[in-house]
Amino acid sequence: PETDRRMLPFHIAEGSGWQKLEWPETDFFRCQYEVKLTGQGFLATSRCDVNGDGDYATFEATQDQPAKRTSSSRSY
Repeated sequence: PETDRRMLPFHIAEGSGWQKLEWPETDFFRCQYEVKLTGQGFLATSRCDVNGDGDYATFEATQDQPAKRTSSSRSY
């Protein structure tokens, strides 16, 4: 399927998961999201390129584990 490549404003809500991940506040960024069902649970993956340099920050979460960064802490 065709993806929507428009950049949309992004605002971090107080107390949100994005805030807990210490995600930088920015007007626009590029992200891909994927959720795979795994038996009784799921694996959620997010790949984001906040500054558009092609270096993606990657985060993963499961039903038992909150989101954690799996890429270099220098990736945004």
